[in-house]
Amino acid sequence: MKKITQQEIADRLGISRLTVSKALNGSDSINEDMRQFVLRKAFELGYSKKGLDLKEAAAVYEDSETNQGDQAVSLFTFEGGHAGTFWGQVIKGVAGGLVRHGMDLNLCLVKSYDETSFFIPTNFNPKRSQGIITMGNFNKNHIKKMLTFGLPLVSIDTIKEANDYNLITDTIMMCNEEPLTEITAELIKNGHRQIGYVGEIASCRSFRERWLGFKRGMEKCNLPIDESLCCLIMQSAPMTSVQIQEAVTGLTKLPTAFVCANDFTALNVIQALQKLGKKVPEDIAVSGFDNTFESDLLQLTTVDCHKIELGERAVEELFIRINNPRHPLVSVRMRTKVIYRESTNKIISQEELKENE
Repeated sequence: MKKITQQEIADRLGISRLTVSKALNGSDSINEDMRQFVLRKAFELGYSKKGLDLKEAAAVYEDSETNQGDQAVSLFTFEGGHAGTFWGQVIKGVAGGLVRHGMDLNLCLVKSYDETSFFIPTNFNPKRSQGIITMGNFNKNHIKKMLTFGLPLVSIDTIKEANDYNLITDTIMMCNEEPLTEITAELIKNGHRQIGYVGEIASCRSFRERWLGFKRGMEKCNLPIDESLCCLIMQSAPMTSVQIQEAVTGLTKLPTAFVCANDFTALNVIQALQKLGKKVPEDIAVSGFDNTFESDLLQLTTVDCHKIELGERAVEELFIRINNPRHPLVSVRMRTKVIYRESTNKIISQEELKENE
């Protein structure tokens, strides 16, 4: 039987191996909730370590769940989807908002993405939850299943089919379209005419709006979109690093600039360009969205979207719904701001423009 490693536990939970190690070794720097979270997953995966009784630890955790009161809100997200610096900061905002309301956070990790089936995490009990917050690329079938529990539900982002006129839940979103229009127009102002887009356009409303923002930016400047320069991902599940990089390296012709759906995509585009011997921004400009920690390190032009405040606002909307169950469904928008950095710093000269044509 294959021996389970600490790295495998970390990968399944979307946290660092160091955090797993500290939790398994009883480090004081890890809070008890996180420690029990790690112990339970280690027990589920069959991890073993001399001197560590995971079965007993998991039993203690199950007892604490059985005996807990109903002062909790369940946050649904995909397993591993909370690992990045974007969603991690949103969760921080949710947790902080719940503390102010005297509530606990019950993190419910959905194991895998499936268009039709939706398996409820074992730690979710509707009788002990005050409400649900969803975070990630859940589709209409998933949301409908969660609504059957009869609990107040707020979505951070929403399904791709939804708009402000046919909401199925209260929704908290950032402004997506306008900043992508601005970035695209700025690239055109700097002389770029061959601009590609990379990202999912069918997984959730935010990504759909960002693609529309890019389109609008091109249209405002009377430039046609050349889809042969784009990597338009139609799948509903989130893209992997491999998928993004293969899509970029598989293009027969490269643009002078890429507008990307988020920082994760942009960072993988940059890695793919490096494999092709291209430099950013000397050869190709690249922009992202989310203003993650990594974007700052790589001097990536991006969009700041107030991640912690996004989580906090979702909590506030949930409690508005709890106190006003008959209130009309709402869509709340949070303002965003473009942050220009070195990755889009190049201005295309007239000579280069003629060469590219």
